[in-house]
Amino acid sequence: MTSESTTGVSVGVCIENNGKLLCVRQVEEKGGKWSIPAGHLLPGEVILDGAKRETKEETGYEITLFGLVGVYNRPKEGAVRIAFVFAGCIVGGEENPRIAEIAEIRWFSRKEVRALLASNQLYRPEYSARVLMDWLTGDPYPLDVFKEVR
Repeated sequence: MTSESTTGVSVGVCIENNGKLLCVRQVEEKGGKWSIPAGHLLPGEVILDGAKRETKEETGYEITLFGLVGVYNRPKEGAVRIAFVFAGCIVGGEENPRIAEIAEIRWFSRKEVRALLASNQLYRPEYSARVLMDWLTGDPYPLDVFKEVR
């Protein structure tokens, strides 16, 4: 017996500045919850470029990536979801979300991130909580783990 499955790859970025983490809040129609800038990879897009694009779309900032926070497998019935989450920092641009689904952008201190973890305000809470805990407690993996093959 065969069944169709859907595979999706997403990218996200933990952007840190002076010990604070940049988070975005969705509009109320999308749940009004907080997360890191993230989204789906476009067909044919390089993973690292997708992370930069999603960040630019959701925040207005241009970033550089300096590490990998983690790779997260989010299985669902009939689907496979893989998320690559990077560590990055701002190198240009200004706060100006380019898509209508972002209602607010805010910098959270480590203490505020811990409070956010205890709240009911996270988008995809199991996944988001794990990403935030990994950001709080770990050093990112080096980016040289990524190899682009054409």
